[in-house]
Amino acid sequence: MSTLQIDPRNELASLRRRLAEAEETLEAIRSGAVDAIVVDAAGAPAVYTLKSAADPYRALVEKMAEGALTVSFDGVILYANAAFARMIALPVERVIGVHFADFVADFPNDELKKALQQTTRYDVLLRKSGGQILHARVSCSSIIIDDLHVFCLTVTDLSGQELRLRHEALINSCADAIYTLTVDGTITTWNPAAERLYGYRSQEAVGRRIHVLVPPEQQEEIASILSRVTHGETFHRETLRVCKAGKSIDVALSVSPIQSSDGNVEGISVIARDITDRKRIEEGLKERLAEIEALYDNAPIGLALFDQDFRFLRINEALAEMNGTAAVEHIGRAAWDIVPTLRSGVESNFRQVLQTGEVVEAEISGETPKLPGVTRFWHEKYYPLRTPDGRIAAIGATVEEITERKHNEQRLQQTSDRLRLALEAGHMGVWDWDLMTGGGFWDAAEYKLCGYAPDAPDAPIGDEFFNIVHPDDREQFAQLVERSKSSYESFVAEFRIIRPNGSVCWLLGQGKCIRDPDGVPVRMIGVNFDITDRKRSEDARELLLRELDHRVKNLFAMISALIGLSARHCETPQQLVASLRDRLSALSRAYDLIRGTDLDNSVSVDQVLTKALAPFLSQRRVSISDCPVLISANAAISLTLIMHELATNAVKYGALSVSSGHLCIESTTVGPGREAKLVIHWNERGGPPVSVPNRKGFGSMLLAQSARGLGGTIDLEYGVEGLTATIEAPLTQVATTIGVSDNEKSGVASAVG
Repeated sequence: MSTLQIDPRNELASLRRRLAEAEETLEAIRSGAVDAIVVDAAGAPAVYTLKSAADPYRALVEKMAEGALTVSFDGVILYANAAFARMIALPVERVIGVHFADFVADFPNDELKKALQQTTRYDVLLRKSGGQILHARVSCSSIIIDDLHVFCLTVTDLSGQELRLRHEALINSCADAIYTLTVDGTITTWNPAAERLYGYRSQEAVGRRIHVLVPPEQQEEIASILSRVTHGETFHRETLRVCKAGKSIDVALSVSPIQSSDGNVEGISVIARDITDRKRIEEGLKERLAEIEALYDNAPIGLALFDQDFRFLRINEALAEMNGTAAVEHIGRAAWDIVPTLRSGVESNFRQVLQTGEVVEAEISGETPKLPGVTRFWHEKYYPLRTPDGRIAAIGATVEEITERKHNEQRLQQTSDRLRLALEAGHMGVWDWDLMTGGGFWDAAEYKLCGYAPDAPDAPIGDEFFNIVHPDDREQFAQLVERSKSSYESFVAEFRIIRPNGSVCWLLGQGKCIRDPDGVPVRMIGVNFDITDRKRSEDARELLLRELDHRVKNLFAMISALIGLSARHCETPQQLVASLRDRLSALSRAYDLIRGTDLDNSVSVDQVLTKALAPFLSQRRVSISDCPVLISANAAISLTLIMHELATNAVKYGALSVSSGHLCIESTTVGPGREAKLVIHWNERGGPPVSVPNRKGFGSMLLAQSARGLGGTIDLEYGVEGLTATIEAPLTQVATTIGVSDNEKSGVASAVG
């Protein structure tokens, strides 16, 4: 700080002299030895009297915490107390006689004089002796003393006051209750948060003992706590307190001593935080944790925790029981120390969790100490347990034994395999019809049975199945299904379906209705059997039985005719016997051809004709043209039946019934390549006139059916000269090259094309 001067025009010596005089004057003022001082002014020296120096006012001003000044009208400091001297870090004697403006940093002298004369309160920046700046507030009042106009100034250090205001603002805005106590426990301050926590207003709490906040069971602790804090101890605890309404509150307390600058404990500060909600949450968490612990220990599946060396940290009773070893014996041991046979599978899963940090699921099998020699199966899941920073701290595992399930799956698979084999062997298809949606399900066999590729989108599953039922069977089939829905009975039906390629297939269907708990039909399930072959066999058997009946009758008729014909040409019984024996033998050979032909072999057309007509060839009235074309055994049977039927009719009604009649049979092939046909002409001549029958009997049906067996047709013409029959059949249906001689192959080949 620069040297202070009252009058800058004086010489340094004069200044020193006057400073010495000022010090002497100040000492005289302090001791009360003088009543006035004289200060040089711009015009003439000014005299300031201090008649009141001995008054009690002087002692009060000296002890004030704020700075106190008496300043002349020109701004010269006439008096300064010790507090102001401390503010600017100078002795009092070096302050008196100095212009107040020399200590003010933000006001020039002229402006400061104006401020003293016009303002009662203003803020200034004081410059301390070391050059530091101090924020202060000046309160000014002017008075007249012995006709002299002076200013009395009170100077307040705002730096400490601002800190106090900030401190108070912080305490008042704090969410925690903050209050202070005397060393004997009397409340001295009380912030708004304390009002909210305890319910007491500040004016209600201040002056009361802290005991009002403490529940009865803790009253005896108060003296001990106060004593410990007054001896400098700080402590923190969670405890109960009581609010004004009498309700207990969970609080976290921080209790600290308030010490003066000399280290003595002047009071106690308390910070109280309401932890009621936290306690409630903690209690809830404890309950949930207890539930989790109970669930963990009593879970029906195995649970375990492992460290990074794969040693058991924890295990529940279920897993311990699976292993056959007490839970406590697992802790600190590796999994394979307990179950050695599982090491290969378990260890690799552990390492995968550590390497990838992901959940690993696996099925493992092996033996345990509980059941040595028995292979058991488990489904296990391994998962990482992480610390807050993401590091894997442990590995958790869940273990579910699936041995019984595995055995059931094996048995189910075996049953499924047997069922599938049975379904395939029996040509059975399984279907499931959803009555609520109209959709359904077919297995692979059902698709094949109905002529569709597996999972074909156009397959008529569910409601659409009726569309492929044969029109002649559809109504009856639908009635059976509806009856099953309403009667709680299964249905069994034989019906035909039309496959996509137009072929007809006979099915035996069996189904059952499934209902919901209210009895409403929701599904139908069942199976379909392919009975087409059975139906064909039944039709063939029926045809053969009727044909046998007809044939037996024809046989007797033929024998009767043969007897009659033979009798007309035989003169003795012996001749008759011989004739009949020959004809019956030929007829027997024809039956042998029909009955004994091996279906895997073939015969030529002329062989079939010759054997079928052997009983009539001895009369030399039957001629048969050669035809080396080989036909299948089935075709041979059909052709034999046709020939036998026509010959029987010829003997009974046609050309062979009279001695003048004769029969000519010609066989040939016509047409190129695959269009070639086998054509057989049957011509009767010389017999009685024939006419179209009034009705078609079994013989007509047998002829038509046998012609269809050849894959061809038969055309009958009833003329005056006798019956003419034309039989046509595609060679592709009846012909075969098996058994044809080398000389005949070329002819057959050309005929077949």
